[in-house]
Amino acid sequence: MEPESEDGLDNERCRRLLTLLLNGALTTGDWEAEARLIGIPHASFFRMKSILKDGGHITQNPLDKTWSVRPDLVETSDTIDTSDTAATSAT
Repeated sequence: MEPESEDGLDNERCRRLLTLLLNGALTTGDWEAEARLIGIPHASFFRMKSILKDGGHITQNPLDKTWSVRPDLVETSDTIDTSDTAATSAT
């Protein structure tokens, strides 16, 4: 899951915004408030939200207007690739 943007700062901010949604869905206002607590300003939040939405990384529930990470993009312990660690331990 790599949000596309024009610079590394945008990629990092997109990842940080996605991380905020991993604990549960948030309304736009609550999500922005959480983002501001981690140093993402108002305008940057909305720019990053647009990048994430346009890239298909997030979805909005039409009933309660909350945003969440697309379920198929969330890694769990069942889906984490451990091939790198297996290859290193074998050498």
